[in-house]
Amino acid sequence: THIAGICDYLQKYYVSSNIIFCTRKGSVEDMLWNYVEQANTSYTEPLSIQKILLEDSASLNHITSYLKKDKTNICIAGSLNESFGISLAKQLASTTDNYPVTLLGMPNWDGIKILSNSAYKNLTIVYTSPFNYTNSNTAVSIFRCTYKKKYQSVPSDMLLKGFECMYRFGKLVATAVKQGESLNIADSRFKVFNDFDIHPVEHKKNKVDYFENKKIYFVQQQNGQLKVIE
Repeated sequence: THIAGICDYLQKYYVSSNIIFCTRKGSVEDMLWNYVEQANTSYTEPLSIQKILLEDSASLNHITSYLKKDKTNICIAGSLNESFGISLAKQLASTTDNYPVTLLGMPNWDGIKILSNSAYKNLTIVYTSPFNYTNSNTAVSIFRCTYKKKYQSVPSDMLLKGFECMYRFGKLVATAVKQGESLNIADSRFKVFNDFDIHPVEHKKNKVDYFENKKIYFVQQQNGQLKVIE
């Protein structure tokens, strides 16, 4: 879902940009690249994406050889490894005076707090997330203020996720039991902070393996500020 969303985002806004898939060796990394290739085949005019292996610090130091000064450079961090992502962000942050660069991260980047440090302030970082807990979310802001007044501390994103999921799905289960109905986890009646778009995923015909939230947000981090972009 996230890789397909990233490709749609690139197809919509950056089809003529210099797009680079920066990755390392590994089975997960191979899987991510396969997802990119699958998503790209669905377009009438596929994206032009260059895959590059950055296996060590030396290759990361030469990332500028793949960048262009006359185009927007979109670098996709093709790995869930946090150390790799931080190293890639560090190298790209040092190039922003000479190259227009946007770094696209993975869904687990909302937990990498170091990327909000001043060392990365000039680098535009965008990552996908099924949750929008930025200050632009009015419901989140109200919850944070109420929580702080009562507990004298700021709720973490993990607390927000736990509260939202427990309240939403707990209410759906309780309502279904009370009314003697079948449970429909895609029901949006008890929205808390975020929109969910839940669909069944079938790997075999007529057999649901699991349910997946297809709604993703694009979170932009720049100059220490977070905001959701369309």
